[in-house]
Order: sequence, then C-alpha cells, then structure tokens
Amino acid sequence: MMLAFLFLLLPGLRSIAMKRIILYVVCLFVISGQLQAAGFPRDSIWADSVLKSLTLDQKIAQLLFIRAYSTRDSVYEDSLVNIVKTYNVGGVCFFKGTPWRQVTLTNRIQQTAKTPLLISTDAEWGLGMRLDIAF
Repeated sequence: MMLAFLFLLLPGLRSIAMKRIILYVVCLFVISGQLQAAGFPRDSIWADSVLKSLTLDQKIAQLLFIRAYSTRDSVYEDSLVNIVKTYNVGGVCFFKGTPWRQVTLTNRIQQTAKTPLLISTDAEWGLGMRLDIAF
C-alpha cells in the first residue's frame, strides 16, 4: 500500500532500477523501525555504558588521535602500541606506508586498545599520497 502511494507521488520513476532502489530503501526503513520497536538495543546504550566506565583522564584521551607510520621499525610499532595501551587514545591517523603493514598495525593496536579506536588516514589528495602502491 505504502509503495503504491510512493509510486503515485513520483510518476517520473519509469526506470525499473530506480523503483527497485526506492523499494529497498523503504524496506530498510520499515525493518529498522521494527527492530527498534522490538527492543533491540541501540548503539547508544553500548556507547553510554562505555563512557560511564571511563575515568576523566580516559575521556580526555578519547578525544585525541596519534600519528602512525607503518614504514617504521618494530621499536616504533612497540612504542605506538604502548601509547595506545597506556593512554587509551581515541584514534590513530596513518601517514606513509603500505596497505598490508597498515592493516597489520591496525589489527595489533586494536587488540591492545581498551575501547575501539577510530582509524583514519591523512589522504586529502588521495590514497596515492600516503600509500606507496596506490595510484
């Protein structure tokens, strides 16, 4: 019923592909609303519980990102892991490196972190700027 009404409102949708896309979007909204109504926990409940468990210093550290280079030696990587473990920072921003080493280092520091890290890359000019095999 709702889909028929939607198609009446949008008579310019002659393409079957566009109608399918709209159908999928509407179905996603309906399903997500039903899941929330059924009592499935929201992400905010988990986030609030984690936030309540942190000390003031840990909350401040969650606002900080540290630089990470995957081109450096194991001593540097060990110090990076130690910083994440000691201060419980909020995230890591990668600079120069290779995709494989960045994935390896990301997995290593994520396993060490007390709370999940936000991983980013400084790539305002594209991935080729920071990853040596990307172009």
